[in-house]
Amino acid sequence: ASRAEAEASKARIAELEDSLARVSADGAAAFDTARAEADAAREAVVKDLERAKAEAEVAKKRVEDLEHALSQTGQEGAAALAEANGKVDAAAQQIAALEARLHDTQARGAAMAEEANRAIKDLESLLLTEK
Repeated sequence: ASRAEAEASKARIAELEDSLARVSADGAAAFDTARAEADAAREAVVKDLERAKAEAEVAKKRVEDLEHALSQTGQEGAAALAEANGKVDAAAQQIAALEARLHDTQARGAAMAEEANRAIKDLESLLLTEK
């Protein structure tokens, strides 16, 4: 009986060792699979991060380009405005000069008309006195 028990115990130990070997192999396979999945996920995250950094650099450069263009446009607009203001000032000076000439011409015209009226009156009075 004790020999039969020893054989049964031996068989049981062999079964348990087999089972342990299978569990160990399954565990090792599961660990390898999990490790491979974790490595793949890490690589995907690194690639996503690199792509996001590249996109951020492109966006940053675009913002800088737009800021530069806006600044340039503002400077060009300011220069155009200054030029337009200069032209307006020059036109206002020309208008003032033309108005002064007009007033001068009107004053001379009035003086000439007055002189012509006097000359006409003088001629009329000469004609009347000669008759």
